[in-house]
Amino acid sequence: MIRRVLRKLVVMATLWLLGPIALVLGHAALLPDRVGAYDERTGPTFDGAGRGPYVYQVPADAGTLHEFQIGPVAGFGAPEERLWHGFGPTDGPPRPVIVLLHGAGRNGASMIDMWQDLAKRQNVVLVAPDARAPRWSLVTEGPMFLSALLKDAAEQYAIDFKSIYLVGHSDGGAHAMRIANLGGGVFRAVATHSGHSNRLRMIPALNPVPIHSFVGDADVAFTVESSRAALTHLARAGHPTSLTVIPGHNHWYYGIGKNLASVMWQRLGADQAPPQSPGSPPPAQMVQRSAPVPTDRATGAKWVRVPGND
Repeated sequence: MIRRVLRKLVVMATLWLLGPIALVLGHAALLPDRVGAYDERTGPTFDGAGRGPYVYQVPADAGTLHEFQIGPVAGFGAPEERLWHGFGPTDGPPRPVIVLLHGAGRNGASMIDMWQDLAKRQNVVLVAPDARAPRWSLVTEGPMFLSALLKDAAEQYAIDFKSIYLVGHSDGGAHAMRIANLGGGVFRAVATHSGHSNRLRMIPALNPVPIHSFVGDADVAFTVESSRAALTHLARAGHPTSLTVIPGHNHWYYGIGKNLASVMWQRLGADQAPPQSPGSPPPAQMVQRSAPVPTDRATGAKWVRVPGND
């Protein structure tokens, strides 16, 4: 009896460790490579784009807190309660949805705060979950988690499941990029600010979702060079990608987040582009386009650990 249990545990551990590797290798061997387009732009200059005070308090009215139950992590243990923050119309016709993934050490309310002005103007729904730990994980916040999240959100808000977008900042941006590359979810397009996935974790696109990244030219956590390498690699994997470089900007999102939301929403290819309010920055101007995708750069994409709170 004990030997039988031990054998089962060994088999389960082997599948847990080697299964994802076998899946990636098998997919790469069986499916032909796709090639997506890559372009690079110089973005607008924002007030507050430089180094901020690194003190940020989330307003008390940044969205409505919701709780839902999800199955046990990795199939083990008991179901657990998870939290997410929502903002937008609760009735009427279905609206586009933006799922927002926060930076390390933050919560969903921090992203609602950055996007709620745009949501009011564009009549869209915001859904911003809290990570289980300070950082995002494919084990605890993978495609199944996002599917359960959207199912619960649909019970609270008027959601158009044909117009769902994914946006992430820093560690949330890296997670969003990974989710898009794995084909997890029903996202029409993905946008990231100062965050990208490790190139070694990218596979040929299961679903060639467009991925648009924004990074400051003074960012030392996720640099322009490493972001460029990650996006060109994703383009070779089949995703249409773009990189927008923001002059004078570093990793500090909260100084420009509310204005950047309009530019990101335009880049996501939403059905209705947001109106330019007085004092808002002009759309990004493209300065470089390369198609087909250029050869890989020697810098390579690096998985960078940035100190929380992002």
